[in-house]
Amino acid sequence: MFPERSVTGSQEYAESIINTVREPLIILDQDLKVISASRSFYNFFKVEPEATVGQLIYDLGNKQWDIPKLRELLETILPEKATFDNYEVEHVFAGIGRRIMLLNARQIQRTQGKERIILLAIEDITERKKGEAELHQISLELQERNAELERFLYTASHDLKSPVVTVRTFLTYLEQDTAAGKTERVAKDLLFIRAAADKMAHLLDDLLALSRIGRVVTPPVCVTLKNMADETLAAVAGQLAERGVRTQVTEGNVPLCGDRLRLAEIWQNLVENACKYMGEQKEPRIEIGVETRGGEQVFFVRDNGLGIDPRFQQKIFGLFEKLDPKTEGTGIGLAVVQRIVGLYGGRIWVESAGPGQGACFYFTLPGAAGKEQTEGEKI
Repeated sequence: MFPERSVTGSQEYAESIINTVREPLIILDQDLKVISASRSFYNFFKVEPEATVGQLIYDLGNKQWDIPKLRELLETILPEKATFDNYEVEHVFAGIGRRIMLLNARQIQRTQGKERIILLAIEDITERKKGEAELHQISLELQERNAELERFLYTASHDLKSPVVTVRTFLTYLEQDTAAGKTERVAKDLLFIRAAADKMAHLLDDLLALSRIGRVVTPPVCVTLKNMADETLAAVAGQLAERGVRTQVTEGNVPLCGDRLRLAEIWQNLVENACKYMGEQKEPRIEIGVETRGGEQVFFVRDNGLGIDPRFQQKIFGLFEKLDPKTEGTGIGLAVVQRIVGLYGGRIWVESAGPGQGACFYFTLPGAAGKEQTEGEKI
């Protein structure tokens, strides 16, 4: 009687220890069948003791535990090492979804007989991994923002320096010409000063617009692509008329939902860019539309202008990048477009066969594809 009571007491003692462990713990015999498991194991994996004890571990939960990396640990690594820590396994379980786990395994020889048992402790690190991934992504974004800020400060100071020098120079000329009574030169001096001041104002306006991206400017609304295109073409009608550009809008009934002003900036910047780089094209043409690629809506603004050398097709989306320094503008427009597109979860790229072959800017807007945004959402 006493030995049986002693064995029973030992089992209860062992089970009490197992159940005090917060992380899931499972005990296997040398044939990899379940001897016992902790209460946390049953709770976490949503299984019952009756369907667990005595089963081959790979058969648990309708063979959910037949995981290649688990087999590798139990059948290859553990027999050679007896202990193993922090073995990472990723798997999708019915009822609890995708989980990333750290397994710690120990082989223990029983005091009586030659039979061995295996203790398998399981730590769920799914949320930790998710947090690490998010932290890594934030770190990468911060690095990119810092690099962009450095480029921004350098280029902005450089671009602002030129008109400042012009203003200073012609103020000196203005002072000299006024003192000398050269009234005809005074008017020219003022013209140069005004042009330099306008250039600075334009640059500062563009920088302010760039800094505002990411903040809601107007309540979110839904419009069609045709509405957006018509508004854009009306806003730049003067530039189009001056160059004699013919325009075409295709597939205009596609819905767009979001910050109307931000969405309008995309098309307006792209149309202005197309008009600006039309070159000496005798029959300039701009087409606005949308097509389906791989089940995804892809918007485009196509022109038959100067085209873009493939070597520069990535570079043009950088701040202050201008392929032709003689053209008007500050080189911020495409950077603005890329940032707005990114806020809608999209991407933008350009396709061009090369100089003189025209260009087509393609972009996606998953976050604006017929889905209402809520007030206050950052777009």
